[in-house]
Order: sequence, then structure tokens, then C-alpha cells
Amino acid sequence: PTVDLPARIAAGADQGDALCQDALALWTEACGTAAANLLLTSLSTGGLWLAGGVTAKQLPQLRSPRFLQRLQRVGRFQPLAAQVPVHALIAPEAGLFAAAQRAHQLARGPSRSARQGGRPWGNMDIDS
Repeated sequence: PTVDLPARIAAGADQGDALCQDALALWTEACGTAAANLLLTSLSTGGLWLAGGVTAKQLPQLRSPRFLQRLQRVGRFQPLAAQVPVHALIAPEAGLFAAAQRAHQLARGPSRSARQGGRPWGNMDIDS
């Protein structure tokens, strides 16, 4: 049988196990730092969306001050990061919907903006 180690660590943290709590705190900080890097790389000023199974399972950690402090610890860009809303997408079918939408776009061919010199490598326009 396969052991779900992340679930065991989360359960141990809930039960007061200090090592599990430290591991979960480290994960939360690492996730906040990774989210901050993504935020600055993409300049997602309209919002940062976190999705996937981990997001749903660790929602309390992602709402914690520890995560938000790491997310906003970006030096001179802190005022920008502090204003960006963070959203959690916890619907299990969200990834399938995005994949289906992209497949539909690829089946239709390049969007109008791509045909007119837009970004054909990743344009998500649905204006054809």
C-alpha cells in the first residue's frame, strides 16, 4: 500500500506533532516564496490564482500570515505584492476545463489576433 506522506504530515501537525508542524510551516513558507516569484515574473497585478489538489488540501496554510508574509516579502516590490489579490481555485475539474478549452482553441486554428501578428505561441484569445 502507498503511504500518503503529505496527508500524514498534515494530520500529525493537526495533532500537535512538532516535527510535522515544522515541516508544514516550511512548506507554507516555500509555497509563499514560489508564489511571490511567479507574481513578479508574470506581473500578475490583477490577481494570483492557486489551483490543484494541494491548494484545496492546504487552504488553511495558504490563508495563514506565514504564507502571505512570504508572498509579500519581495523587497522594493512589496507595495505591489501587497495589493495583488490571491485566489484559490479548488474545483477538482478546473484543470480538465482548461485543457478542454485549450484543445478547442487549437482545433479552431489560430485566433484572429494571432493571424494579425499576435502571440501564436500562447494566445488564449477566444475572439475568432
